[in-house]
Amino acid sequence: MMGRAFPRASFRRVARRKVRLAGTLAHQSCSFRSQNPDGQRLLSQIESNHETGLAAPRAGHEFLMKFTPIILVGLAALLSGCIPLRQEARVKGPNHPWLMLYDERYLLTDINLNRETINTNQSYAESPAGKRYTFLVQPHQYDITQKRDYLSAELHPVAADGSLLGGWRSGIWSFHFVLETNRTTQIIDHQWKYWFFYYNPIIHGAPN
Repeated sequence: MMGRAFPRASFRRVARRKVRLAGTLAHQSCSFRSQNPDGQRLLSQIESNHETGLAAPRAGHEFLMKFTPIILVGLAALLSGCIPLRQEARVKGPNHPWLMLYDERYLLTDINLNRETINTNQSYAESPAGKRYTFLVQPHQYDITQKRDYLSAELHPVAADGSLLGGWRSGIWSFHFVLETNRTTQIIDHQWKYWFFYYNPIIHGAPN
């Protein structure tokens, strides 16, 4: 069954009523503005805030679009100029033997191989992760070429599978040395901390 048709006359009356209502509201708004200065300022402020609120996101977006490339280029320049410098510090242990991380491959020590012997069966290094390494002891070639009386010991850490240590992990390393001198045995424990300092000439300036 088809719905009942809406009379055209009724439609026109409803339309005229909406027009009159809109005119009345507009008139009341104008009267409110003219008769109430405070209200007028309030309405103006509301309209201004609305327009500003719409403009703020657009301005922020334009700012980001304009300066983002510059910021990214600046960050890239700073990061690309960083130079990792190996740092080391003794945490615990006596002055002897003194250890120095040499070329990221081995430890150069002040153990004099002309009068001291390192017991490689009992001496070891332990990484920050708890992995142990024995030592391959070699004489320092520079002392040999310079024909010095003092022959420094190089300690090359060796893993359980026989491979040499490829790189020193940052953190605190523990060292256990068994040194033998003139039938006297010394047991010495050390802890050293290794880390990197990232030097940037732009931030830190020229080195002294």
